[in-house]
Amino acid sequence: MRPSILPSFLYFALYFSVALSFSVTVGSPPTQCGSLNVTWTGGQAPFQIMLIPVYNIPRNISVPSTAFSNNQGSYQISPIPFTSGKQFFVTMSDATGFGTGGISELLTVGEPVNGASCNTTNPTLAYSFSLPSSLQQCSSYVFNGYDGAVLPVTITGFIPGGNVFFLHPPSTGTSYTWLADVAAGTTIVFSMTDAHGISGGSSDTQLVSLSDIASCLNPTSPSSTITTIPSSTHVGSSTSSPSQPSTSSGVSKGTIAGAVFGALLAATAVVALAVFCLKRQRHGRSPYGFATSRTRVVRIRLNSILETSSTSPSVYLSEAPHTLQQHSRSNSNTDSFPAFGGRRKAAMAGIPTYQHSTRFIVHTDAEDVPAGEAEVVELPPQYSERRIPGERPTSSVTALSSTNLAYLSGPHADGPPHSTPHPPLE
Repeated sequence: MRPSILPSFLYFALYFSVALSFSVTVGSPPTQCGSLNVTWTGGQAPFQIMLIPVYNIPRNISVPSTAFSNNQGSYQISPIPFTSGKQFFVTMSDATGFGTGGISELLTVGEPVNGASCNTTNPTLAYSFSLPSSLQQCSSYVFNGYDGAVLPVTITGFIPGGNVFFLHPPSTGTSYTWLADVAAGTTIVFSMTDAHGISGGSSDTQLVSLSDIASCLNPTSPSSTITTIPSSTHVGSSTSSPSQPSTSSGVSKGTIAGAVFGALLAATAVVALAVFCLKRQRHGRSPYGFATSRTRVVRIRLNSILETSSTSPSVYLSEAPHTLQQHSRSNSNTDSFPAFGGRRKAAMAGIPTYQHSTRFIVHTDAEDVPAGEAEVVELPPQYSERRIPGERPTSSVTALSSTNLAYLSGPHADGPPHSTPHPPLE
């Protein structure tokens, strides 16, 4: 690819340097039979100015050598041979080729000033040509009907405010089909010249319409690139070679490839971000579907609740986010844990437990509890005096502290007195 890119780059660099050195400016809007000032910078003599009216015959004007000095040129066209309301544009050529000075925007002829008059009769055409089809981007466009022309003919495409390009039909036949490799929205005026240099006139303005095909377009397409200067029309240099036919136009393949690559890159970034968010959400989610941010967990480890029981430490979960209710030892034993208290005292006295079905409290660790469930706090067991065998149990229990705990004497006392410490609250 390097050997082919370098010559092209050098060609365009050389051509643009020549083009930029030839800049043309057209004066104030013209009037019927009035004058039009044209000034320019750069270029190589001799110079020619062409007035191309829409749907008429172009007028070619030779510029005298005295109009150019010190790389500056100025020439006044007078009179303007067009009637008021007529549209035309200006192109300028130098020794390097046709249209090298660029093309002006469309100019509209104004009313005559101070009753100015001149010959505005159109010349007679030696032949004409037809444009039977509509001009559409990357579609076939037909030129025909130029039977009176001396073949081969040259078709020139003028883009007002832009550049000029050339089409070269074969020297046989009077019909030519061109692939319109010009971007949609471009305005073109066509003219035809035969082998003897005789003009077949110019067409009306043709607007390229949009199509769903763009494969024919490339960076060398003819296009509108010139900007109109206020109170005057600046004619820039042509970017098309005057010795080559028009190639394709519009959006370049590199631009399209860049847009596609950018879109793919953006899509990849979006997908990566979505995957990252999903993974983060999945790893950060609680294993319990009912988890809430206000759930408060209270853990109370009871290491030695019941020697004869095989139960595990218990965890009770609370929905209350602020305070824990305080219970007295007697209330906790008599109200909150009545069944458990009875079994504990019986075990301490060596008496078989009640014949009720065994109740297990399974203690598990959990992170959250379902919303709406009341707070439950499990407190350490409270101790009271052991009941003497044969004595009838009473309905009330007296809570004892570790300092006044009574120990059972007799055959059930196997060792020295001892006390069971309360497990710490975590």
